[in-house]
Amino acid sequence: MKACRGYTLLPLLAAIAICSACESRRLHSRHSKVTVNITAECTVDPNQDPVNANIGDRLLWQPQDGHQYSVHFKDRTPLNPNGKPVKSVPPGKESPPVTGDAMCKHKGDTKCDFAYYLYKEDAPQKQCSDPGVHVTPY
Repeated sequence: MKACRGYTLLPLLAAIAICSACESRRLHSRHSKVTVNITAECTVDPNQDPVNANIGDRLLWQPQDGHQYSVHFKDRTPLNPNGKPVKSVPPGKESPPVTGDAMCKHKGDTKCDFAYYLYKEDAPQKQCSDPGVHVTPY
């Protein structure tokens, strides 16, 4: 009889593990659109620096001054849909989902800051640096 007691708990433990995994996926499936306002003359709202994003979020840079800009990631990009890195994003258009990269994909990874610069495309052309995007992996 003692040998059977442990087996009666197995279905309960399996159910708890399955519910825990489902809850974890449910919590992490709530992705957001993170909007970054580009203010006058190639600067980003100081309340948004660095931009904080989770894996799965989409980034949207919104010019507020009527100029045309593009966003260019420097050495690494947090946008790697289907394994293909996206190095630039036109403002006003949502980015692909944030995926992180090989150094920033799992909970506990520490190299999760991605530097980028803004490029003001209309006359006069101008490149402006920015603190970047900080990604929080699960």
